[in-house]
Amino acid sequence: MSLTGNKTERLTLELRKRIALMDDGAPFPTVRQLIREYGVSQPVVVAALARLKELKLLTAHVGRGSFVSKKEIGRKRILLLQPDWPGESIRAVIPEVRRGVEAAGCEFRHETYDYKLDTPPSFADYRADLIVLDSPTGPQLAPENIESIVRSPVPVIFCRNEIPVQGLNYICEDNYATGVGAASYLHQMGHRKIALLYSEPRSQGRSLAFRQRGFETVAAIHKMTIEEFDCKIRPGEKADRAIDEFAKKIRSGEFDFTAVFVISHSGAKYLAARLAEYGVEVPKTVSIVTGGNFPLVETVTTFASEAVAYTRAITELVERLLNRSGGETQLSLPVSLFDHQSVANLNLK
Repeated sequence: MSLTGNKTERLTLELRKRIALMDDGAPFPTVRQLIREYGVSQPVVVAALARLKELKLLTAHVGRGSFVSKKEIGRKRILLLQPDWPGESIRAVIPEVRRGVEAAGCEFRHETYDYKLDTPPSFADYRADLIVLDSPTGPQLAPENIESIVRSPVPVIFCRNEIPVQGLNYICEDNYATGVGAASYLHQMGHRKIALLYSEPRSQGRSLAFRQRGFETVAAIHKMTIEEFDCKIRPGEKADRAIDEFAKKIRSGEFDFTAVFVISHSGAKYLAARLAEYGVEVPKTVSIVTGGNFPLVETVTTFASEAVAYTRAITELVERLLNRSGGETQLSLPVSLFDHQSVANLNLK
């Protein structure tokens, strides 16, 4: 078998898959045997074996060779791997994943990775039986990077990202339905001129693009007018300054819409707070609706999946993948309306 790309990393991944199928204490192939089998050089094999020993997946005995080590595994270890930007929604998902993991009888662990990476983190660097990868950025989900995710030595679950590609596992609320629900509700309440506030990075992933597409599709069907405002931020940046400018526009009366659909719940929360500080009454002056669920915005009407649905889905998917019991591994969660009285009924005027 010939390896391409980063040969040490690729060999480490292949050997981890091999170890997963072996019994504790089983003898592991020698350096010479691995060189012949995988067609790589001795330094590559030695480096890969050293990494496996660091992860305590192999133990070496002088004069006897290397052996598979699984004695320390105990309960299955589930790792929540998140980008290290300080977003509120990033922190808020941790308790839900923890509850789902522990409900499945597994050990929960949490680590972060550099959100500026253009490629996913190397899964060979983590000792876990399953990885929940939360909110990877758009560049990390480019087609050329998907292969590294598929060939991970342990199952990977995307959390809050939907990528309908065979072999990939994900849990995500139905973002298209979120957009559809928000547009339909605004139309039902008599709104025809809408501002769409894009308060997240464009490269954040496909989920928000699905949300926008659902909203715009229904708006077009009902002949609603949409004016888009883009905060133009990059991953890791906050949209506070751009949202503040948007709020000032509303305060000054320089707007021609009756409602705002904010693409993310964090942006909606900040907009509602700024409008309140400026004395702008919601929904009397302008209505606000958003999507997203971690955490729910208690002052803004929201279309989202319930947190308990995420916990239940995580539990089910972890059990399916660890036990290889089969069943659906791409879960789109239904969304519900959480009416927090931030949308005016214009039909009554």
